[in-house]
Amino acid sequence: MKFIKTSLLSIALVSSFAISAAPTENESMLLNNSNTIGYVTSDSFGETIDGYSIQVNRQWANDFYVGFDYMNLEGDYSKNYMINAVIGKQFKIDNISSWEIEGGARVAAVEYMGMKDDETFATVAANYKRMVCDEVAMTAGVDYVDGTTSFVVGAEYDFSNSFGVSFNYLKNSDEDTMMLNFVYRPGM
Repeated sequence: MKFIKTSLLSIALVSSFAISAAPTENESMLLNNSNTIGYVTSDSFGETIDGYSIQVNRQWANDFYVGFDYMNLEGDYSKNYMINAVIGKQFKIDNISSWEIEGGARVAAVEYMGMKDDETFATVAANYKRMVCDEVAMTAGVDYVDGTTSFVVGAEYDFSNSFGVSFNYLKNSDEDTMMLNFVYRPGM
């Protein structure tokens, strides 16, 4: 519980930082400067579990960023939560595309039919992000956690510079996960 309180305090502190260089209207989708909340569903080891996720990302003018995620999922037989914290670097290719490399730690806990377990893992990811037009961006990437490689694809549609929706699909040997999120970019 102390870890969760510390993580939430860290998220609040990071959320208070403003990005130091205002992006142009066309670049805001590429930046890791957003808050998201959404629905998650996952088919893991034959059980469908669903729930919600909350994510906070902040990027600075030097293209370094931090991200914090919290995910809570429940199924017929299990309850799961995950806390993920990463630091990353974005490498802009041009005004409409970028590469991102990040590393961090993930705490995952599961309760299955009365048995409980939690573990901490190192995580590494690489993502490519490209704007298709001013309102739509596509992503593709690879996520590596504790011997498991996941492939991720996603899309985002923005109603304005500050608000949008995103859809992500994650696939590995153990699970298929889909996430539908509401996106808010403060200060855009």
